[in-house]
Amino acid sequence: MNAFLRTSHCLRANGRLHASPPSYRLVRRSVIRPSLRLVRHSSQTAAADATSSAPFQAEVRRPLGRVPLVRAFGFRELGIRDPIVHALPKAFPDVERPTLSQAEFIPAILNGKDVLLHDETGTGKSFGTILALLSKPRAKSASQAGRRQQSPCITSLVVVPHRDLGFQMMHWIESIVKHSEPHPPPLDSFAQLVVRGGSAPAGEQIDRLRAAPPHILIGTPQALWEIFETDRQALQVEDLATLVVDEVDYLLDIPPPYVRQSRHGAAWKNFNKHPSLARRLLEEILPLRKPGAVPLAQAEFDDKPKIRTTTTRPIQVVMSSATVHSNLTEHLMDARWMREDGIILSGKKLAKTNAHMILEDDKERTEVVHHAFVVSAGGHLANVEFAAKPGEEGKKSEKKQERQDEDRSSGYREKSTSQAQKVPPQSPTSAHIMEAVATFFALDVPRLALLVLPPNTSVQKALSELQDLGINARTLDLRSGEMGRMGRPAGQAEAEPTLLVATPATVRGVDLPELTHVFCVGAPDVASADVFKHVAGRVDRFGRGGKVITIMNEREQEYRDGMVRTTKNPAGLLRTFYRKLGIEPQWFDLSTMDLTVVE
Repeated sequence: MNAFLRTSHCLRANGRLHASPPSYRLVRRSVIRPSLRLVRHSSQTAAADATSSAPFQAEVRRPLGRVPLVRAFGFRELGIRDPIVHALPKAFPDVERPTLSQAEFIPAILNGKDVLLHDETGTGKSFGTILALLSKPRAKSASQAGRRQQSPCITSLVVVPHRDLGFQMMHWIESIVKHSEPHPPPLDSFAQLVVRGGSAPAGEQIDRLRAAPPHILIGTPQALWEIFETDRQALQVEDLATLVVDEVDYLLDIPPPYVRQSRHGAAWKNFNKHPSLARRLLEEILPLRKPGAVPLAQAEFDDKPKIRTTTTRPIQVVMSSATVHSNLTEHLMDARWMREDGIILSGKKLAKTNAHMILEDDKERTEVVHHAFVVSAGGHLANVEFAAKPGEEGKKSEKKQERQDEDRSSGYREKSTSQAQKVPPQSPTSAHIMEAVATFFALDVPRLALLVLPPNTSVQKALSELQDLGINARTLDLRSGEMGRMGRPAGQAEAEPTLLVATPATVRGVDLPELTHVFCVGAPDVASADVFKHVAGRVDRFGRGGKVITIMNEREQEYRDGMVRTTKNPAGLLRTFYRKLGIEPQWFDLSTMDLTVVE
């Protein structure tokens, strides 16, 4: 399949770029709880009363966008400070109104409520949290109470799963501060970021925290735990007003209720014996600042834990993710990490109960379309058999679908079961897979795409292979100003399309508005549906739509958990995976690509 070397750059130069099929499908996400306690801002109630007329009731029957915006008011009415409100149009022109989720959780954060937020990817959870934290008053040291001049201390601690999300938050804060005042104070007084392996060693980061405590401290669990063990006073745990945990399900690593039965025991054993660094850090902080808070492993055993009296005000806890599950919610409540009056918000529930607040426009709805392909050992590329051709979406009967799901040869008929045993297994990043990714990238990507590799795959090796094919490929690293520009409106970034290469753990929460394509290689793990949701969620930020393309071998072999694992029927596994997530892959016309293909 060396056709890429012959055709891709020529096709791009001649403008032969092919658009997406017209029919798309969305990933369905589950709602974890049927009943929720919602915070209603006074302006929201007024907006509901003002728009309850009969003509509007007919209007809301129109299809809603995936990321609903609030129609009646902006960020100022939510409590965001005026300098920040004035800076937003200059720093982020695309941010015009708050999303429905932001309209609920921003007032809750400003009112000091504990918040657990569950909403889809791309709905502004992290960005809205940063706006709320910047609008909170600066905390003062409790040890200096009574003094006329109290030195400021760290107000909010934000725990992020990886450094790129931290760099992105710092980019947001820097842009807002830059446009909020004519002569803004140093950025370090607003926010600081601590990451392991950064530009400054841990000792220097501690000295900086002691010399100039920031309003917001952002850090990865590894860096924060290192500082906590070295000099816990530098984190000013006794004076923190708010603790934010982004991607809380990933950081706490509580086994979900839908884990495979065969893995259930091992998952809970690992949870109890090997707590994550983020969990260890929170289990040190929260019992000191939350009355009755206990370690998560003790939550189910301590029905009436001893209430520890605290000498400081209780800390506010804000946690969010697109994949919050019932086990996580129950553990947080049972361990008393959230107060009884805490707020649990679900984005889908909000959209149903607050439809009168949603801003409707006449813009064409864009959604996410999924494609899936199989590459044979000889380099033949084919759509998976269960991909829906134009005009056939959703027409298969459930009975026929169930019969096909039971067929172990599903998805790719080039060889029977006995013949498939003779096919040599290939690596998820084989040369044929890399050529297929490079070809689709050259033909279909206008500016920016993301390639997500299996967890144990060498990113540098994949980069080298892609660069040898002439692709402008680089690692996902938001430290550089160049990467920051990729999140800005079109026309301010480089003209040559860019392919970012990363693993699933390093893409959670990352917001790249120009991203239009996500490439996933290798057979999926049916037990990791949450991981796929976050990977696919890198496109369709704020409802912009995009493509998710999965490419795999006919048979695959990879190193996982210290063992060599062979997947004999990746296409059949992918069909089960898609059905679990409610995804219907779309047929892609490969005849437009000068490749050796099987239709």
